[in-house]
Parts: sequence; structure tokens; C-alpha cells
Amino acid sequence: MGLFEVICVFMALTFGFVIGMFSGAIFAPETAPDIISANDLLSLGFTILGGSGGFFATAIAMLAWFKWKSQQRNIKLYDTKVTILTQLHTLAIQTGNMAVMRANPSNREINSVRESLIETLSKLHVELTVYKTIAKKLSVKEPLDTNELAHLSEIGAGILGLNLWPEKDTIDFLYISGTTEWQYPRAKEFIDSLHYEPIGVGIKIIKISDIKAGIDTVLNSSTEKLCAQL
Repeated sequence: MGLFEVICVFMALTFGFVIGMFSGAIFAPETAPDIISANDLLSLGFTILGGSGGFFATAIAMLAWFKWKSQQRNIKLYDTKVTILTQLHTLAIQTGNMAVMRANPSNREINSVRESLIETLSKLHVELTVYKTIAKKLSVKEPLDTNELAHLSEIGAGILGLNLWPEKDTIDFLYISGTTEWQYPRAKEFIDSLHYEPIGVGIKIIKISDIKAGIDTVLNSSTEKLCAQL
């Protein structure tokens, strides 16, 4: 039983008590000298109603405040989900662009693309932290898997940290060196899952188009539940 139902029950009991008290005084078969007078009974009844009315008004006001507070948290939770979804799509595009830049390091825009990717990675990390905090306070029954949502971030960070050979423009391919130190195991798993052609010792040739297609697959998988909750 919720707080509102409890308040309604107490209101009904209070009114029932007052009505019963008045009914007993009016329809009593006889009176005695020590029985409370009708005027005193009326004053007592209105005193009870006035006091209980103030109590109920305070309780309802508190209930409304808690409802409003919960609603504001739900609104913030929804806005955070929308922001996360937006940033994940932005991150997918920027990660693909970064892969292109890594294949063409002489491109003048490489620093700008790198900075944009790092900024989005930071913003997404903040939003995921905010979501976890709000969801915990609201005791969300089916919270989003923030670890799954962070999958794309790990891939983006992995693209940034790739060791490439040779360090020259390869246009549509990445020559990924086996000496790459992976900060995130899932980024390595992502690269290993893509089609590649081996060359030399520990070097993989991977098409940029395959990397972008893999990024889109991870994006769709990571955001499926998030989209369903919007």
C-alpha cells in the first residue's frame, strides 16, 4: 500500500469517527448530566477535523514533493539516456574517421579528429557515470548495462593507441602491428574479429571499410536496449 492510500484510509477513518460521534450524540436515547453537551461536542468535532486536516494537508504536500522529486530524476534519467545515445552515434562516426586518419597520417585534419574523439570519450564517460548514479537512487528495475555501452569507447581508445607499420599513408588500409599494447582487451578482440590479411611477422592488413562496418555492428548491439527504453 502506497503513502497516498494510507493517507486516504486515515482520512476516511477520521471522518467516520467524527460522523459516528455526532450520530451518537444526536440519536442517543437519553442524556446524563455528565455527558458532553452538543456545543462542546460540535467544537470537539471541528477541532478534530481541523487538526487532522492540517496533518493530511502536510502529508499530501510531502507526498507531492516526493513525487515531483522522483519525476525530476526520471526526466534527468531520460535526458541522460538521450545524451548517451547521441554521443554513442557521434563516437561511432568519430572512431571511423580516426581510423581513416590513422591510415593517412599526413592529413592535416588528423589532430582535429583526434581531439574531437578524445573529447567525446570524456563526455560519454561522464554521462555513463551520471546514469549509474541516478539509476541507483531510483532503484531502476532494469538498468542499462553501462559496461556494454562503454564497449564502443574502448574501441575508440584502441584505434587511438594502435601501433601502425609503416607510418605512412595507406589510403584504405591499416597495417596493424602485433606490438600494439592494448589498454582494453575488448578493443583487441574487436580488431581480431575483423577480416584481415597477414603480412610479415605479426602485421595485419585490415580494410577501413571493415573497421567501420564492425563499429556499426557494435553500436547497434550496444544501443539496442537503450533505444528500447526511450
